[in-house]
Amino acid sequence: MKKILLLCCLLMTITFSATAAQNTAEERTIIVSGSGLVKASPDVAYVNLGVSDEKRSAKEAQTSVNQTMNLVLAALDKIPIAKEKIKTTRINLSPRYEYNSGKRNFKGFTASNEIKITLDNLSLIGKCIDTSLNAGANDINYLSFGIKEQDTLKNEALRKAFGKAQDKAKSLAKAAGVKLGKLITIQESSADLVIPRGRMLAQKVADEGLGGGTPVAPGEIEVHGNLTAVFEIR
Repeated sequence: MKKILLLCCLLMTITFSATAAQNTAEERTIIVSGSGLVKASPDVAYVNLGVSDEKRSAKEAQTSVNQTMNLVLAALDKIPIAKEKIKTTRINLSPRYEYNSGKRNFKGFTASNEIKITLDNLSLIGKCIDTSLNAGANDINYLSFGIKEQDTLKNEALRKAFGKAQDKAKSLAKAAGVKLGKLITIQESSADLVIPRGRMLAQKVADEGLGGGTPVAPGEIEVHGNLTAVFEIR
């Protein structure tokens, strides 16, 4: 019985010592965060536009929109824009009502057809928009930009974030009168792209080489990298 009690006490002592050592090791660390920013010019644009019309009957509304969209697609084909760069994103047909003195009055049907155009050549943005409008498009829903090598930019932003975290750790260790040891852990918090929407300008910006009658300023894409690093201190 005494041997069993002695063995239990020994195991408890070892466990306590291991836990204490672990807590001591955890306390001898410094935790820092870092953020990195990378900016780049977009190299791809997305134009979302469409055709909408309202007629008394559903068939008339849909037929009108179909005819106009065919004209838009034929016009875009002459720019030229490859067919695989244009895809239909939404087709809608719905009744429209007006309310007067609490009464609902049927006014007709509204039909719409929307397409998304991917442009690898940003100089075609203005021409693409103007060509579509001249062919009968009457809805420009949005213009946005992107970049193809997203992973490269994200990795660069994270590298900058780690450099700042490391500098911060060195500064704090020096202020505390300790020496910075090895890196223990590193955890990525985020690596996000901030993509600008297109801005329609009041005047042409031919000096930016965007061409077309509708001037557009793409701006810059920002990539934000954030991480947390844990260093040993001695």
